[in-house]
Amino acid sequence: MRPITERKPMEELSKGLKNVPIWLKLLSAGLACAMGGWSGHVIFAQQIGLPAVVHRTVTRVETLESRVEAMETFMVALPSLASKVDSMEVLLIDTYCIVRAHALDLDPTFECTLRIRDQ
Repeated sequence: MRPITERKPMEELSKGLKNVPIWLKLLSAGLACAMGGWSGHVIFAQQIGLPAVVHRTVTRVETLESRVEAMETFMVALPSLASKVDSMEVLLIDTYCIVRAHALDLDPTFECTLRIRDQ
């Protein structure tokens, strides 16, 4: 019979791992990673997918910038548009005055210049 010696399980495991060749350790780690879902394909797909995401984001930002530039151009044109609307309103008032004066058999030159004379 052999004498009973107390050995701790971690000591036995560490001694057993020291005797295993390095290539077997690497192979075991690779297999563990592959079984855990970290295959080379997934890692490579993530590396390739990153430029595609960046490209899509850059495209969206460029589209947004072009829309902002178009809106800025439109906003610059708004004051001139407002002055055109104002001139159209003055023309509308003058036209209404002339039509009203003719409808009431009044003198259009006298009736439509009252506003100018009052100022």
